[in-house]
Amino acid sequence: MKRKMILALSVLFIVISAQAQVYITNAMSVPLEVRANKGQTIINPNQVAAVNFVAPNEKGVKFNCGYYEGDKMRTFSVTTDIIGEKITLSPNTPSNLNRQAVDAPVVTDLNLDDFLLTSASFPVGLQQTVVLINSSGKKFIVNSGGSPFAGISLAPNDTSSAIKLPPGLYQFTVIVDNDQADKSTGKNFSEAVIKFILAQGETEVNIAESNVTLIGGDIAKVILTSDFSDKIVFVGSTLNGRAMQANSSLRGKVKLTIGFNSLSIQFYYKGSKYQADLEFIVAEGERRVVIGKNNFRNIIKMY
Repeated sequence: MKRKMILALSVLFIVISAQAQVYITNAMSVPLEVRANKGQTIINPNQVAAVNFVAPNEKGVKFNCGYYEGDKMRTFSVTTDIIGEKITLSPNTPSNLNRQAVDAPVVTDLNLDDFLLTSASFPVGLQQTVVLINSSGKKFIVNSGGSPFAGISLAPNDTSSAIKLPPGLYQFTVIVDNDQADKSTGKNFSEAVIKFILAQGETEVNIAESNVTLIGGDIAKVILTSDFSDKIVFVGSTLNGRAMQANSSLRGKVKLTIGFNSLSIQFYYKGSKYQADLEFIVAEGERRVVIGKNNFRNIIKMY
């Protein structure tokens, strides 16, 4: 009888432990990869993720974190106790075991408005009418909400509608079809950065192939694991036609770009069909990448 009671208590303890979760807040403005106790996750900017690879009130947890600053991978580590079930991670998170963050840049508490380009920064007389010309040979759509060209979609040799801008440096993100326009498969999309200087008096900006810098580097072969509680199907990407069961991994390794990746999926939720993009980072040396609800972007209800 005593052995049965001990066994029952052990099972109850395992069940309770399995359900215990810690909520990690990413206090940064970029996606943050977090590793601890042989587990890992990627948390979107200023978002909270529930994880089960650390426990509430666990002592002396070492978090190894990574994020991109431009095209450079930065890392830092924090060794600390978890107070309750919540912790916030950033390069400024203090280590309470006398260990300092590694390779952590100095982060100042600036408001995003301090970085935004506004017309008030230039005399009104310097405003000039400008059109954007796509000379790159590839289709792209401007995906940056803060860009003056937001929502503009251009095929090769297309010209945008006119817009008034002050001279200065401009940079924004686009979704680009990596295939040549006349041979597009409709599956090979990625994000790219367009950057140019608008000089005083210019009325046209020609976006050549050299102005379109793809976000990402070499190709890596990784194990792709789903953290979703339902099945998902990949559509409109290099994994088009493949499907994943809930909380499982794709068979074999898949090819992803080191850096930012964006994959389109479809899934069912409460009887309706949805399509969404999954955005995540693959870091150098990663062998396994976990995708889940924290990676959702652009969710569309289909029916």
